[in-house]
This record gives sequence, structure tokens and C-alpha cells, in this order.
Amino acid sequence: MVTSTIDSKKQIFDQNPFTATPGYEHYLNLNTSATERQNRIHEFLNNPDLTEPRQMMDGRHNTETVKETIELYEGLLNELMRTPSEDRSQTHEELIDKIIRKTGELFRYEELQLALGSVASSDCLEHRRLAAELSLDIMGGIDKPAFAAMVNELIDLVSNSQRKEATELLSLLEKQPIDEGGHEVLGLNDETMKIIHDDLRNIYPEIGSMIDKASKEPVPVDKAIDVCKAVIQVAGLPEEWSVQLDSGKSAHTSIREKTVYYGENRADFPNELAAIGVAFHEAVVHGGRGSGPGGLDFEEGLATCLEQVITGQKRVPGKQYYLSIGLQAGADRGGDPRNYRETFEILWRREVLLMEQNGGVVDIDKARSNAQRQVHRTRRGGAIDTRDSAYFVGAQKAAGWLNDIARLPEEERLEKLRHILSVRYDPTNPDHISYDIQ
Repeated sequence: MVTSTIDSKKQIFDQNPFTATPGYEHYLNLNTSATERQNRIHEFLNNPDLTEPRQMMDGRHNTETVKETIELYEGLLNELMRTPSEDRSQTHEELIDKIIRKTGELFRYEELQLALGSVASSDCLEHRRLAAELSLDIMGGIDKPAFAAMVNELIDLVSNSQRKEATELLSLLEKQPIDEGGHEVLGLNDETMKIIHDDLRNIYPEIGSMIDKASKEPVPVDKAIDVCKAVIQVAGLPEEWSVQLDSGKSAHTSIREKTVYYGENRADFPNELAAIGVAFHEAVVHGGRGSGPGGLDFEEGLATCLEQVITGQKRVPGKQYYLSIGLQAGADRGGDPRNYRETFEILWRREVLLMEQNGGVVDIDKARSNAQRQVHRTRRGGAIDTRDSAYFVGAQKAAGWLNDIARLPEEERLEKLRHILSVRYDPTNPDHISYDIQ
């Protein structure tokens, strides 16, 4: 297939509204006011007989539009697949991969729409099951050794506690068998944190100056917006990039709109360094990287790892979401799935034990609220939603990559860092090797 034909297919694909919606954005809209959503959450938290909160999301598009788009994608895919694999260019193969992934996302969304519109309970459950399977397929399935390590880590927490929640957890979970040698959940090591921190100062000296002058006072969201604008300017992003408030509680980036959004309802940042870290995460990593084949999980992992490098606060991002997804999928009990309530009952007790371990005040209401949010984020629309697995999976990839390059000579290391911050690809993916520094 000639290049011009590939370009025309790519243009048709890229211009579709569904294609323009990144994989980390869902195709659902909130269908109630913020007050009503809080009422429904409160109702769930206070009524143990409720399996899940009343519906809070509807489809953003009608079923016919989804079907038409799936047909468009399948038509493009069929035409692209006619070319023998040995005759396909890299652009050709990448386009096939993108269409397959996007088609999977739409099939999942179609099943969610059918579930939301079902009258019969059995039909709703079947559509949810299919949507969950599709989401797990897109994710690549649960890494069972990693998930088992998380479950066993929670069981170990139980053994160190005298609280009744610990005893209750033992009736909800069982210790998981792990192969000899165990499983290591990767994080940035101390030497990597120091080396990469110095490297970022070398690449972005003005951000280094911001770090040196950072106030230790809490930063409200309106001031955090000013911090992000400053980071955008000194990092050299195009002038059309902007920072705005939205109605949420967190920060996120729309590459399509060239905008970083901060939730107006989010809590204050604990200090200015934390605000700089989030601004770097959103604007520099998500916003500043150029074209390439992408890689949602590595990009999110790189962003969270470099945020840790800036703030100096190490963590393993996304464990709570990965644990929630695995529990819902029943990965610890032979694939027997858990519903919203069953998953919630485990996670809020985990939150209590983590509070106890950290030596702080154990706040049951906060623990239950945190757990409800964790389940909701991994079950949007009523079925397993694996998008947030990217935080954990990507952090494992990015931490391993950063630990590796930290051992390289300075000049080679800086070259790799500059490159990864300018090209949108995954250096841990063999299919992306041509985008690496040759």
C-alpha cells in the first residue's frame, strides 16, 4: 500500500471524534448534579444492603453513532490488513495497532451503553460482564504475581494489627501463593532520585530555581494555577497552552485542547514543591512530549516518577487502583468476580490499617470515602474500568527505566532524558525501538 494511501487512511482515523478522545478519557458523562451525586454516595456508604450507588453516569454518545464509528474503524482495518505483513511500513503497523485498540475501547463502551439501557437485570449483568472482559483485554490482563504480592502485603498488615477491621479482613481475603523468589514491586531507588533530580535541573534550570525558592506554606488551587503557568513558560511549551479550572478534584491534561485543568474542589497542595511537581507531571510530561506512537501506561508512569523526583517523596503510584481491579476480577479466587460492595468492604478496611501503620489518627469516615472513590474510578459505568491501572503498570515500567539510565554516564543519560521528554513513545516497548536514540 503506497504512502499516500496510508496517509489518507490515517487522516480519516485521526479526524474521527472518538479517535481524538485519548484512551485515558472515558466516554461517559455525569448525569446528576454534584449535590445529588454526593447524596447517592452517602446513601451507599450508610446502607450496607446497597450493592452499589445509584447510577451517576450516562453515555456521551448515542448507540447509532458508536456503531457507525466501529464500522468505520473495521473498514479501515480490513483495508490495511490486505497488505502482507512483510510489506507494511512502521507507520502502517502503528496505525493498525491504534485502530485495534480504539475499536476495543468502543466495543467496551457499546456494552456499557447496552447495560445502562437494559430493563432486565440479567441483560444488564451480561453486558457489564462483557464490558469488563473487554477492559481487561485492553489492559492486557492482571499481572497475577504483582497482584498476589499486593494481597499478601495487605495480609501482613493484618498480622500487625489488633483492630477488629484486621480480623474482618481475614474473612474476606486469603494469602496468595507466590513462586519462589517472590515478586518485587518496583520503585525509584534513592540514588536514582538524586541523579535524575540533578539532571532535571540541568535540563530545566529555571524550574530548578523555582524548586529552590519554593515556599513550605500550603498552596490553594488558584495559586497552583499560577505555578503551572510559570512551569509552562520556563519549560518552553507553545504559547497556546493554557491552565484552567474545572469542576473536579484533580489535575489532568487535554492535549487536544492544549490545556491543563485543575479541579476547583481539590484540597490545597501541602507546599509549593508539591504544586511544582504536579505542574511538571501535567504540563511537561503530558503536554510537552511531541508526536510518536504513544504508550499510555509508560507516559503516566514517567509523569508520576518525575513528580516524585521533584518533590523528593517516593511512592508506588496506583497500587490502590490495581488492587481494586484485581479484586473485582476475582484474580485471587480463580476468577470469581466481586461486585462494587464486596470490593469496597475490603478496600476501606485496608485504608484503616494503612492509617494505623502510618501512625496517624484512624478516621473511619475518611477511610470509607477513600475506598468508595477507588472503586468508583475502577468501575465507571458499572463495569471494571482498567484505565487507572496505567498508574501502577506505567510506574513499574518507568521506575525500572529510570533506575537503569541512572547508571549511565552523564552525557548519555541527559541525552536519553531530553529525548524521552520530547518524543511520545515507550522505551520499554520493543515495537517502539525505532523511536529510541540510534
